Amino acid sequence: MSDLSLESDNVSLSDSIFSNSSVEGVATKRGEVIDMSRWRDQTMTKVVVWKGKGWSTPMNGDLVSIHYTAKREDGSVFDSSRKRNQVFTFTVGRKQVIKGLDVAIKTMKWSEVSNFTFSGEYSFDETNCPEGMAPGARVSYEVELFYFKLIDLTKKKDGGLTKRIITPGNGHELAIFGSKCDVHFVGKYEDKVFEERSVSFTVGEAEVKEVIEGIEKAVTKMRKEEKCLLFVKPEYAFGPKGKPEFGIPDGYREVVYEITLKDFTEAKEPFQLLDRQKLATAEVLKTKANDYFNQCKYSLAVKQYKRMVKVLRHDSKYERFRFDAPSEMRPEEYGPERDRLLYIAYQNLSNCYQKMNQLDDCLQCVQLALKLEPQNPKGLYRRGRAYYDLHEYKLARDDFQKSLEFGPNNKSAQNYIALCNNAIKTNATKDRQMFSKLLEMTSRNRQMFSKLFTDSKPKSSFDLKEFGDALDIEEYGSEVKDTTASTSKASSN
Repeated sequence: MSDLSLESDNVSLSDSIFSNSSVEGVATKRGEVIDMSRWRDQTMTKVVVWKGKGWSTPMNGDLVSIHYTAKREDGSVFDSSRKRNQVFTFTVGRKQVIKGLDVAIKTMKWSEVSNFTFSGEYSFDETNCPEGMAPGARVSYEVELFYFKLIDLTKKKDGGLTKRIITPGNGHELAIFGSKCDVHFVGKYEDKVFEERSVSFTVGEAEVKEVIEGIEKAVTKMRKEEKCLLFVKPEYAFGPKGKPEFGIPDGYREVVYEITLKDFTEAKEPFQLLDRQKLATAEVLKTKANDYFNQCKYSLAVKQYKRMVKVLRHDSKYERFRFDAPSEMRPEEYGPERDRLLYIAYQNLSNCYQKMNQLDDCLQCVQLALKLEPQNPKGLYRRGRAYYDLHEYKLARDDFQKSLEFGPNNKSAQNYIALCNNAIKTNATKDRQMFSKLLEMTSRNRQMFSKLFTDSKPKSSFDLKEFGDALDIEEYGSEVKDTTASTSKASSN
């Protein structure tokens, strides 16, 4: 606390923050009481104790960490995170705390300490009122804001794509793969607008409309009419090299988008589809993916093939007992067709990954394909190619030979067998040369150490004169000589 400013400068409460919390912005000095209630009836007040740092304040959806001490109107403490010695963390705008604290926290800056009083609609209600306290009773909170962070939209939670909600959306539905979205966005880099447009795109195909991956991911976490700020790292924007035509240089760190999701059409999840619908959906996805692959748009093709796999792998056995599904397929009808389409999806995925030089993903997909059809010559050939690109020549040769057993007319496999044999011989020659060099170095080192130890013979006696000459200390040597001479005279007497 000692590093916080004790100055009595004006504390500005941002209009944009209060527009999100139904409270008007007010400027005040430290220690002055602010009436933040909707009707200015003192049901929610604030007094700044320690001025915060910076300008940013929490918004809906942010994760905040605070220390607080809650008191009744008579001053008795009924709850305190400080007594528990544990910071309290909650998400703003999710009704995880009383209404007053949810609103008040959006007026605080980092490291700020403030006293709040809540009563009426901003205090406890009948559902969360502590024992011995009436609903709507006046309570006071001393709050210290330690930390708040934005909503991380990435699976890895690496901070590459984060958002802050400006205006909450309506409803509970979210856009999913296949939903058609109407979006308006403004892109900024270093506070300069480089892009502003309204666009309609299908989730999973946003690249067709030149919409960055970050926006496509963000709309799947937004509700209708929601408005948010999106902070996008290069991985989810234009890559590390930037986009010169937008004035975004090589090595940029982040771009910011203000996005409004106007509307979207709802699509069906795999669990909402019957078996026949899954097969039909998979065929549509396969056609789209093949078209993108032929256009060399491999990343778009990968998304379609992945969705195809997700649709087909969902187990819907329970749906066969639904009364509204009398024409559902039998297992012996659905299973083979499902496996055929899955094999195609895995094979084509491996082909896409090979074109994109993602060899580990390529090998993983072709392995999954061969689990469905272990003797398929194309699958064996594809896995051989993956092993060859990974420099696993013996494994590659084995797969090429197996593919010839089930498809003897594959000339490409024969050529790769010859290439594998040459690579194996070359590697064997290199290994022999390296091993011989290693033996030669070992022998040379052994001779050097043996010579070193044989040349260093131990001294049988201690030669004082030689010791003195070696130290090159004349006075010390003369003293020693005098001492030895006097000792010899004394012994003769």
